[in-house]
Amino acid sequence: AGDPCAPEPGGSTYRFTVTERKPVTASSTLTVPAEDFELRPLESGGQMVEAVANAITAQHTGGGKAEQYFLRGFDADHGTDLAVYFDGVPINLRSHAHGQGFLDLHFVTKEAIERLDAHKGPYFARFGDFATAATIEYVPYDAVEESLVRFEGGHWDTWRAVGVASPRFGPFAGDDPRADALVSFEAYHTDGPFRDDEDLQRYSLFARAGVDLRPELRLSGHVLGYTADWDASGLVPERLVEAGRLSRFGSL
Repeated sequence: AGDPCAPEPGGSTYRFTVTERKPVTASSTLTVPAEDFELRPLESGGQMVEAVANAITAQHTGGGKAEQYFLRGFDADHGTDLAVYFDGVPINLRSHAHGQGFLDLHFVTKEAIERLDAHKGPYFARFGDFATAATIEYVPYDAVEESLVRFEGGHWDTWRAVGVASPRFGPFAGDDPRADALVSFEAYHTDGPFRDDEDLQRYSLFARAGVDLRPELRLSGHVLGYTADWDASGLVPERLVEAGRLSRFGSL
């Protein structure tokens, strides 16, 4: 309240408030707080990666397929060379027909994420063999101060509904900071800009809880559910497009 640079009453002393990001262990390590991506027009949790400097994503075959990731010009494919952790759990699939380390982040609800911790380069052995280009850690909130319900809509029958809340009963009631919990739900639908609607339907449920057993010992865990279905546009044969038999927004 008031001017933060105004002199204190009864004197000429000025008081300033300085805000800074938390210290990092190396120049290749950075933290992206929620404020940096909460206003981005994201179609999926995978696109949150773009809040990390020099990282971009690409999408093909419709919105149900995992994004393709690029970092510092490095093509990390669908996660083969990009390690991602969610709430401390490695997400890369070690065995996958599309490519070892396949990475699908569509289950992530951005409103439940407190920050991203990024570690660029292959310098961090603790993250394993997929951390060639970088490692990105999704860190969810322990709890939220206010519940949130949101509905968004757009072209091509696109809509998104999301809710985030923290329980206020039982061990999570009152001001006791030793226990906290979070629950989030997201539903998403779009037909996409295709001649044949992709009819993408995506649902995600996430719940976590933690309790401080002792000052130096914390017990926490989470439950995650995700399902999706869509009609993929596939890889359109160029010869059919050139022959006029198929539009570039069509599918087989």
